[in-house]
Amino acid sequence: LKQSAEARRVALAEVDEQDKTWQLRGQVADERVLQGWLQALRAEGVQPLQWGLEQHEKRLRFDLVVRP
Repeated sequence: LKQSAEARRVALAEVDEQDKTWQLRGQVADERVLQGWLQALRAEGVQPLQWGLEQHEKRLRFDLVVRP
């Protein structure tokens, strides 16, 4: 997961496992970077369930819940 994120310039700050889902938090330069990473995760069989973005200084913070 971290290698996949780093390859796409996604800065993962936190990964929490909760039952059958993972909660991911981090930062990206723009929304397209996050969308590209989500597409790559889907191709690997990971199912995004919920996500949100908020502006933080010059970057975007994201919260993402996935099912591996």
